[in-house]
Amino acid sequence: MKWFHIRFDRNDIFKHNDSVFVRQFIEFSSKVKHPEKLSLYSLKFRMDDGSAYYVSSPAELDYKVKALLSRFSYTEVARPNLKLLTLEFGKDKLF
Repeated sequence: MKWFHIRFDRNDIFKHNDSVFVRQFIEFSSKVKHPEKLSLYSLKFRMDDGSAYYVSSPAELDYKVKALLSRFSYTEVARPNLKLLTLEFGKDKLF
């Protein structure tokens, strides 16, 4: 499984780039038929200077996820502390 951290600063939020990302992630998940390990998480706490999301991806989809994330500020990370995250979209939670 691969993990990605996507960061949005205040300017990104003002331009609604965070909302665009969430919408594109949901559309992408639908297109790839909601694989079990593809999930979107948000931080449980607020950041003073923006917001952040985490995406988990099955290894076989990581190149497609990277293509989705290419227009946003993201980094590939080790598995984050799930106690600090809220599942927004994925196997256990669908909008």
